[in-house]
Amino acid sequence: MRNRMRGILVLVIALSVLSGVSFAQKNRGLRGGWMESEITKGNEGWFNKNYRSFYVGFFNDQKLIPMLYIYTALDYYQTGSRYDDNNKLILHYISIPIGLKLKVGPVQAFGGVHGAVRVSSKLTVLGESIKTQGFSTFDSGAFVGAGLHIAFIGVEGKYTWGLSSVKNGYKNNFWQIGLTLGF
Repeated sequence: MRNRMRGILVLVIALSVLSGVSFAQKNRGLRGGWMESEITKGNEGWFNKNYRSFYVGFFNDQKLIPMLYIYTALDYYQTGSRYDDNNKLILHYISIPIGLKLKVGPVQAFGGVHGAVRVSSKLTVLGESIKTQGFSTFDSGAFVGAGLHIAFIGVEGKYTWGLSSVKNGYKNNFWQIGLTLGF
């Protein structure tokens, strides 16, 4: 219950920041692409293979000073781990990342943190779907990335380290590589 309340509080604060920033901003758009995730506890993985999926979202950059922006977004993504197609764990999230972005010409580097709320999950063992129990509703992570933005199209890549346990000390870690479309 405490994790759920903490997750809701972080989500409310992040939405407040996101909505307050969005009124004064001209750099916003859509983002989406490919991601590869793993759920690990130290060197031990949930299963032994990474899970490949996608992410989609809306981003917003607000200029703080020349070349430095506050970066916010609202994303949907899936993380997971798999042994094979008959044995896998998939966790679905809505996430709000907040960070700083340094823009020098078309090149940008960024880093920050995110809070995410799990909206669904599925565990498959030996081809049978099993009810997922004991997984945290809230997830958080720290990320770093870089991109190239020309005109209204961009390419970005980032890595996210899990900061909170999704279950029994296991954490989400993932790569995202995709495109942005500004408007």
